[in-house]
Amino acid sequence: MPELNMQEMIKVKNLAGWDVSFPRIFCNGANDTGVNIKRNNFVMLSRAEINAQFDAQNVHFVGEDGKGKRARVYVENKDCRIYAGFENAEGTVKQDILTDDKIREMFEIKAMTAFEEEVKGRIVTDAEKEKIVSAIKRLGLNDFKKIQFIEKYTGYTVES
Repeated sequence: MPELNMQEMIKVKNLAGWDVSFPRIFCNGANDTGVNIKRNNFVMLSRAEINAQFDAQNVHFVGEDGKGKRARVYVENKDCRIYAGFENAEGTVKQDILTDDKIREMFEIKAMTAFEEEVKGRIVTDAEKEKIVSAIKRLGLNDFKKIQFIEKYTGYTVES
């Protein structure tokens, strides 16, 4: 594998429904206030900074399991995700994040009991709860019973 450029700037997306902030490990001087990623936005960070955040086990990056599940940010660089152990080079292991496609797949589940179990197993954190509720309107999902369940389960209201 070729040596990676540690100064390469890489996109880091906010997956949460609110701003995400954390201190930099490689500070840019006394006036460095850290990193703030606005809701539905991204920042560009160096590969060195991203790898240092992984190494420091920053929950925003590594999630609740240390393997990227339920992470609050997503690093849009496969080599970085492989470095962190979230994925493998063969592509058979991928970081488990909640995407619009996965939300659509959940809503395609026919049996209500199976849908409820999938939601309870998949949607756990406040960030995931907010994401599914905001995605319902954005994606045009319109199954009344499923939306009622989501609202009750998450405590959030789908706004019309």
